[in-house]
Amino acid sequence: MQAFQVLVAGIDASVRRAIPESLWVREVTGVTEAGLWFAEDGEPVALAPAPCLGLIAASRTHPLMEQVRAWMLANGATALPEILVIERRAQGGLVERALLDALLAETGALARSALRQARRVAHLRQAVETLETERAGLDRFLGETGLARMETVFATAEPDYETQIELVPGAVLRQLLPIASTGLAAIDVACIGGGPGAIAMRLVQGEGGHILARWRVPARAEDGWVRLGLPVALSGLERTLSLLVECDDPGSSCANLALGAFQPLPAAQLADAETSEAIAPYSLAMRLHAALPGTTPPHRPGTLLPEDADDPDEAPYRLHTLGADALSGLREEPAPREGEAGKVRRIDSLGAIVCRAGAQARLPLACPAGARGILVGLDIHAETPAALSVTVGIAGPEGRLATQALAAREEGDGAVSLLFPAPLTEPHDILLAATEPATPPAPDAWAVFRDLRVYL
Repeated sequence: MQAFQVLVAGIDASVRRAIPESLWVREVTGVTEAGLWFAEDGEPVALAPAPCLGLIAASRTHPLMEQVRAWMLANGATALPEILVIERRAQGGLVERALLDALLAETGALARSALRQARRVAHLRQAVETLETERAGLDRFLGETGLARMETVFATAEPDYETQIELVPGAVLRQLLPIASTGLAAIDVACIGGGPGAIAMRLVQGEGGHILARWRVPARAEDGWVRLGLPVALSGLERTLSLLVECDDPGSSCANLALGAFQPLPAAQLADAETSEAIAPYSLAMRLHAALPGTTPPHRPGTLLPEDADDPDEAPYRLHTLGADALSGLREEPAPREGEAGKVRRIDSLGAIVCRAGAQARLPLACPAGARGILVGLDIHAETPAALSVTVGIAGPEGRLATQALAAREEGDGAVSLLFPAPLTEPHDILLAATEPATPPAPDAWAVFRDLRVYL
């Protein structure tokens, strides 16, 4: 845990003993542009990013501590305490009182931050509950309209249960599914009855090997079909799917599986998962069922649902953070008149841009070629709800290509994500604007754009 620090300069040892031992006390001996000199260090160092509760000096070192405070403010420090000048041990109570006041202020700031985070969690929980309600309503609508049904999209010939494959403990077999992933809702496999143990089955995505679902098929008394169901019909990008089959207990045998008719295509034959070599000129006996992608399939009683699953897909993009070079070309539009304070400024220490109402920031050519979108962190500072709205977009030779507006709320922290219809073929400007609403905002209302990143 990071300690609170107190900077001192030339104070009496008796005064120093009045500072609680739990605080990190550092003796400052000098200031340079490169950093601060400390008694325990042999060279100037930048101040560690720990909260500073006190600046304590004697009368003769008060000018030095003023230089220290000015250096800290110039290098991104905020909410620094005033310098406390102490000469005698009799004033030790002043030290304790000042540090206690600073600690209370820091505690209050942490409590306010915790409250904001709690509100954000509450908003997210409410959003999740809303989505669940909407999903339930969609399922009801699909059921009422007859769209909530499954169709058999592939089936092998009815197995004779005499042509079967024996699963060897420790060996994994792979069966390529003859359909793409979109809409897949259930798989039927034919199991041989009277087997000694359970079968473990995994639905695997061909691109990347991600496991979409795992089932444990218990031993059956009689031959027959077993349905492996998915809680939600697969949606999104079309993927190649495979079914991996093995004994649930690697140390003991399990039930056998029935095979379908003769399969002349090597890629469709049942194969060893490790070597990819076909083990027989057959495929598994199976039936595949599809439903409306992204909906809850109407599974019949007895359907086995997955035990667990990995994330279905990797992120289709990687995020690249824009560096200081991209922010260095910041321009305000319209440019402020001569002698007029600008409404846009850059905070280098935070990598952020502050924009007041009615102004737009332009970052020339900050969005590189090949970018698929941008992601911008957003903080709205305003006393009244909907005091500001912001617009994030890009502009190229043909003007603005895409924008996304976000109406600000009282708790306006969040992010704006903007995906492009196609990857950019050349660099574009990034536009960040705080739109002035119909009711003029308070003078202290502004938008902070931070953590600028691009999807590549």
